[in-house]
Amino acid sequence: MKEVIVVSHITVEEAMTVGALTRATIIAGQSGIRNPIEHVTVLEIPDAEEWFKGNELIITAFYHIKDDEQLQLALLEKMKHTHASALALCYPGLHYRELSEKVLQRADELQIPIIEIPRDVPYIDIISPVVQEIQKNRSQEIKQMLEIQNRLTEWLALQFDYHTIIYNIGEILDDSLLLLDNNFKQLASYHTDLFYSEKELQSALESAFARQQQSVHSSNSFVLSETEQYTHIVETIYSTHKVYGYLCVLSQERLPPFKEMLYHSVAVSLALYFSQEEAIQNVTKNYQQTMIINWLNGQDISPGHLEKNSKETGYDLSQMGGIAVVAAVDHADHHMLIYEIERNCASSKQHDVMIIPDGYQCILLLPRCTDHKQFQEQYYQLFQKWRQSSSVPLYIAYHQAQKSILEEGVSLYKELRHILHFKEKMPALPYILYAPYLPLFTLIRSENIQNMFDSLTRLLEPLVEYDCKVNADFLITLEYFLFYPDQQELPDILHIHRNTLNYRKQRIIEILQVNPFENPYRLQFELAILLYKM
Repeated sequence: MKEVIVVSHITVEEAMTVGALTRATIIAGQSGIRNPIEHVTVLEIPDAEEWFKGNELIITAFYHIKDDEQLQLALLEKMKHTHASALALCYPGLHYRELSEKVLQRADELQIPIIEIPRDVPYIDIISPVVQEIQKNRSQEIKQMLEIQNRLTEWLALQFDYHTIIYNIGEILDDSLLLLDNNFKQLASYHTDLFYSEKELQSALESAFARQQQSVHSSNSFVLSETEQYTHIVETIYSTHKVYGYLCVLSQERLPPFKEMLYHSVAVSLALYFSQEEAIQNVTKNYQQTMIINWLNGQDISPGHLEKNSKETGYDLSQMGGIAVVAAVDHADHHMLIYEIERNCASSKQHDVMIIPDGYQCILLLPRCTDHKQFQEQYYQLFQKWRQSSSVPLYIAYHQAQKSILEEGVSLYKELRHILHFKEKMPALPYILYAPYLPLFTLIRSENIQNMFDSLTRLLEPLVEYDCKVNADFLITLEYFLFYPDQQELPDILHIHRNTLNYRKQRIIEILQVNPFENPYRLQFELAILLYKM
């Protein structure tokens, strides 16, 4: 599929075959004959170097430099710095006699051809033929750009995958290419082994991306590195709301502007490809998630059918070891819930967690732990980090399946919903709740609990009557004493002095005429408060 790509420049070697340059001689810098020429600049005034554009043939008679060796060397250094292509010297013997060995040697080192023009050749006989040749190539270049863009559109219409697209573009433009996702993981490549190992490239990309993000002039394309040998350009593949990944161009030559424009077009086409893929995947994903939600809510769906459909979204329910239900403390923040959970999963590298939005809450299907006994502690530590880093306060309840999530999922989910229901009614409960550590909730849902209801709630009547009589909140104080995990924080949470808190504790004992903070009464009062709240 390789083809000749016409670019809007000509090389120094090609320039030597047109117009009056056919009579000229390269006297130094022969190794730079492949340097590209896109512009022609006449240099006859001091400090004109500031207008150099790069990739240009500089024509001069050394009118202001003459035989000053230091100025001649400085000009060569400036040309190298600005990527100028070659130096054409006109009217030899008029303003300068000859170039020193030092200047000629430096031109060789910098790979800048020095072209000596016969004395009878005017500037116009050099400029016009070179510019005409460049313009001819530029017209061809525009035509080829349109052809390549048409091919991109055709490939998208034919639903080529990104592996094929990257390979085809690499074949046409003859550059090494690398396609990465938004976590810098390699998706596809074309001849990248010439430059870096995958690990080295990922490290270089992360560093370059961090520098680019800190730049005041941050844009969606940036230079990974630029050395004497290579130029590496990175194009961000993005839509309005999402970055899908990065297209890296690893070139052994400085990329001409037309190629940079083409690769930007390729990045835009890839963004369209990924957004279309995402839309299709979202439809499938929403269907699968709705099926799982219906299953968890008791709809009769066979485990085999459920497992098969979940695998189509990239998840294997047979490998899931538990369930979590996450809700925003303030329901008004529910629109931020998915974003926060996805961000936390990405930052903690929990890519196998299945996230299912369900109204004001999110259901998480949690992968098994290597050690079954470590499930509670491992996920508690994870959720603790999530809460600390989240901008939205979260309630989290979670449970572990003893055998199979496909067999136990419905009952586990029902239990977690009850726990979060109690948590919303009882702020004193911890924000992260592990279901097996809360047998009280199981007892409350049992059929025999109604028989206990009256006797248990009567335990609270003295405190309720006292609160009504003196307009106090001792019942809330008791709730926090019994359920809040860190007693040291209670003065701040209840907005009272520690001495006042101690007084209330003693006064509650006096009002109830038993000590609700110690067994055998503590469990009874915990149940009483839970039933009262229910």
